[in-house]
Amino acid sequence: MFEICFLAVTLCTPVRSITKPFHPDRYTLVHAVSAAYDGATTANSFRNCQTCEESDPAARFVLGRRPSDARMALVGAGVVVGVSMIPNRKIRHVTQVVFSVVHIGEGTANLRASANR
Repeated sequence: MFEICFLAVTLCTPVRSITKPFHPDRYTLVHAVSAAYDGATTANSFRNCQTCEESDPAARFVLGRRPSDARMALVGAGVVVGVSMIPNRKIRHVTQVVFSVVHIGEGTANLRASANR
């Protein structure tokens, strides 16, 4: 839920001029890797636990109760590209760092949960 609210706020910033709509940099790479880590650990959890469901309400709304690998990859890539298109560099970098921290935390929680089963 936090990700959707934060993304909506950052995308509503005024745009003066867009000369280069896609701004990949090291923050984009870190965001992409952390999203892939979260997606991989989530997919592994769902493969090993048939009764597990997505607990995050925002992710459940977008991905469903038991997201498929393709759906997670598509949505994850869309978020990474969408955030990297934010024209204001400072807002873009803060958003990427926040999303990376959230993804790393969720991926680590997935690993801990699967280790406790």
